Order: sequence, then structure tokens, then C-alpha cells
Amino acid sequence: MPSALSLDLRKRVIEALEAGMNQRAAAARFAVSVNTITNWIALKRERGDLNPRPVDRIRPLSADPARGFLLGLVKREPCLSIQELRDALAAEGVAVSWGAVQGFLKRHGVERKPGPDRPACGAGSRNAGPAAPSQTSANRLSPTPAINWEGTHSSRVPETGF
Repeated sequence: MPSALSLDLRKRVIEALEAGMNQRAAAARFAVSVNTITNWIALKRERGDLNPRPVDRIRPLSADPARGFLLGLVKREPCLSIQELRDALAAEGVAVSWGAVQGFLKRHGVERKPGPDRPACGAGSRNAGPAAPSQTSANRLSPTPAINWEGTHSSRVPETGF
């Protein structure tokens, strides 16, 4: 995650602007974007200083009271999709993203793939394993030889003469 630019840099940029330099020249000189300088000007106008705003820390799902609920649900019904887990959490009043649920499961060592100790969830499930390849898909993978102008098979592409 990116960190805030230093307070010293912020002060030097604002001092250059107050000395008469325009924003584009200051952006080029200090290697920051014009948008960043605009945000710093607004920050100084709003708060009177250039200290960076506090970063909102995203609280991990494991710290929520829903931790026990979610782990229990996965233990009772291991074949639920991540979307179904999100829907169950939403019914409990906890709105989380797909990535938050996936990260939670990963942090707690919940295995989602079938294995020797965890059978596939069903025939229609994505966890059921790969289907047997059909004859047509096997044919699509084999290269087709080029055909020369006389109609016999050749391994090279015919020349057109153009």
C-alpha cells in the first residue's frame, strides 16, 4: 500500500507556489502530479496544515463478531460458494466484498478445492473436477496442415506470388 509523501516535500511545494511558481512547473520540479498539488492546496485551505489525512484501516473480517458464524457455516456446509457465504453474512447484517470473504477463508486455512479428504460437492458444481475432454476439443488442439494449390497436403503455407 502506498504511503503518504513526506511533510517536507509538501511544504517545499507549497512554498514554491507561494513564491509564484505555477502548479505545472512545481509538479515537474518536484516530480509529483498536478492533481496531488491541487489536493495539498485544498488540504491546507481546509485544515490549515499539510499533514496527511489518516488512512482508513480496513478491519479484517476475522475481527468481526461474524467470524464464528462464518467458520461454523463453512464447517456445516462446505460446498457453499463465496457468493452464498456473502449472502448468508448479509442476512446477518454484515456486508462484505467477495475478496474479503476469500481472504478470510485463506487466512483461516479453509480449503475450497476438492481433495482426498474433501470430496467434490456435486455434479453441477465447479468443484466437481474437470469434465472428460470431448473428441471435438481434442481435434481442435491438433494442428491442421496447410493445403497447397494442387490440393495435396503440405507442411508449409503456399506462396501467393504477390
